[in-house]
Amino acid sequence: LDGLPSSCATPQNAMQYMLVPTIRKLLLQRANAGDVQTCVVLCEVMDIISPPANAGGVAKSKLPNLNIELIREWYLSYIDLLQQMCLFEQAASLIRNCNDPVIGALNQQSTSFHESCPLCGKPLMGASAIQDNAGSNHRTAQRV
Repeated sequence: LDGLPSSCATPQNAMQYMLVPTIRKLLLQRANAGDVQTCVVLCEVMDIISPPANAGGVAKSKLPNLNIELIREWYLSYIDLLQQMCLFEQAASLIRNCNDPVIGALNQQSTSFHESCPLCGKPLMGASAIQDNAGSNHRTAQRV
């Protein structure tokens, strides 16, 4: 989308005249249908997010009349979906490569690991016994 007008200025060529409203309409239509995956993929492929001009600045949308907060909402929802499906590597890649520093800051937040018994799924606290469905102890597990 480089070369497209960054405001509501009059489009300078036919492609700008047709492309900008079509992409915006498609994004909003898919968002209203709950399809955040398509919204994020289009934003990534079309490079919709313009990085901040200076450190500490705010990212902007390259599409006129498309709010960066709405785009962030799509990204955050999609990242949440990826994490719910245990696609952590894909979520981290999307976060790392996003031009918006607000989204990129998600990788800087703390990470928690929750230990659990591989047989029954109960959380492990210190040393505990692992039991099968019959209730018999198999072995003792300790946190490392």
